[in-house]
Amino acid sequence: MARPGEAVLHLMAAHSRVPVQKTSRAFSKLALGVNTTLAWGAIFAGIFTGQATTVVAPALGLLGLLYTAYVGVGHLDYRRVLSTLPAGTDGGSAEAPGAGA
Repeated sequence: MARPGEAVLHLMAAHSRVPVQKTSRAFSKLALGVNTTLAWGAIFAGIFTGQATTVVAPALGLLGLLYTAYVGVGHLDYRRVLSTLPAGTDGGSAEAPGAGA
């Protein structure tokens, strides 16, 4: 079963005149910044209250997960943009020049 919006992506790919919108990812950047700040705040609070052993490791793990999620979403956005480009313009799906000769 097709996902919602998949038909729109196929339509955009079929008509190369449709401009591809570049996402600013402003909400993702804001969410990453706020959560990173809160995690570092929790780390410093844990250190100053003497609970470093119970707070620092999970908070550092949270920082890693946040960054991984941000990069993963960026990868999916990039794949979506590539899927909307006309064939041969995504830098990798077209045959290399001189490969058939």
